[in-house]
Order: sequence, then C-alpha cells, then structure tokens
Amino acid sequence: MRDPLVELHNFGRDPYQVQPTSPRQWIARIGSGTQYPGVTSEQLSILQDRRYLPSGRHDYPRPNELVSSNEAYQSLRDFLSNSATDSEDRAHDRLENAWNMNHATPDLFIKIFNDLNELLFDNQLYNRVFLTWEDLPDELLGRTGSRSDCTCCPADRIQIQLDRAMFYEESKSKIWGTLVHEMLHAYMFVVTDHESAHGRDFERACRALGAALGFRGLRGDDIFHEEDD
Repeated sequence: MRDPLVELHNFGRDPYQVQPTSPRQWIARIGSGTQYPGVTSEQLSILQDRRYLPSGRHDYPRPNELVSSNEAYQSLRDFLSNSATDSEDRAHDRLENAWNMNHATPDLFIKIFNDLNELLFDNQLYNRVFLTWEDLPDELLGRTGSRSDCTCCPADRIQIQLDRAMFYEESKSKIWGTLVHEMLHAYMFVVTDHESAHGRDFERACRALGAALGFRGLRGDDIFHEEDD
C-alpha cells in the first residue's frame, strides 16, 4: 500500500489537481466539484450506477456483429479520420476547455467521459461503462474489466477503475491519458468481446486517439504507457 503521508507530500506537484475535501468529490454530480457543461445529471447517474441495465437488457451489450482485433482497430482509425460532425466539434471544444482549466477535482474525469466517447469512440461505450475512482494496487493507474473477469459489476457492464493515488501523484496529461487508455480497452471489449493486449496495434490506436484530441501537452505516450496497465 502507498504511504498516505507520501501521497500528501506529493500532492500538488501539478497545480492542476485540487485536493478533494470530501469523499463526495470522487463522485460526479451536477452543481458540485468541477463544472462541466456537456453532461446531464441522468447521464452521470447511469455512468456511476453499477445496477443500470442498458436498454433494459440483461445481457452483455454488443454491436450486432463482433469483429476481430485487427478489424476493430481499423474501424477506429477510419472513424478518427472522418470529418467531425457539429456535435463532435462541440464535444471537442468542451473537452479542450476542460484541458485548459487551471484546476480540476476528480469528478471532472467522470463528467468528460461521454464527450470523449462521442469524439473518440463513435459512442460505442454509451451506457455500457461503469466508471469509478478506486484504491488500486501499487503501480496500477487504471484497469478495465468485462463480465468474464470483473465480479464486482453486472454482466452487462464494463467497469473502468481509475486509481485515486494517480490523481495525487501524476500529471494532468497522465490522468487524461489513463482515462482514454482504459476507454480503449473498454471499446475493444465491446466490439470484440475480449481483452486487448498492449501490442503494436494498441499503441498505434493510442497515438491516433492523442492526435484526434490534439491538446498541447497530451502525447500518444501519455495514453499508451504500457508498463502501467
């Protein structure tokens, strides 16, 4: 376990992070924490509710046809190379404003999820992911699980967990990069129904996602970081 005194000592090396003053700041709610205009109270409730069943179905939500990993990566690259819609442009503007904020609390990274999903993953993760901040094992910044290896959430959800200590200890770019990294794993679970390895295709996808965001200071390496997942 990490020494909490070390966590407090290291906190604030990046002035972007604001230390949570209440456990509630690890949970995203409209009207509290860091404000973000691109999400509704209902969307936040679904995103953080492990009991929610997408579309009323009690089975793992999949596209009509599953594809191979190679096909999934190609489909993602094709989507990212398309011209953005007006809705995607608005999502990008909101995300860029959040990236340029001087300060943020942990709830922001739940609030930006749906805009990242629309801009980067063609909404494939909408209502399919349960997102939380957790105390993860040392050196693990985040993890993603499907029904086959995650017993803490229903069969029809994919859970993304972000490490609370990461928020204290890592840079803004690493926190954003870790969220997108785990979303890529979730995307692969949805469209292929199996976990994606950190191979060359995964690395290329991470770099393509970073390029699609185009934020100054956020690199493909911040999203890939193979050793941390």
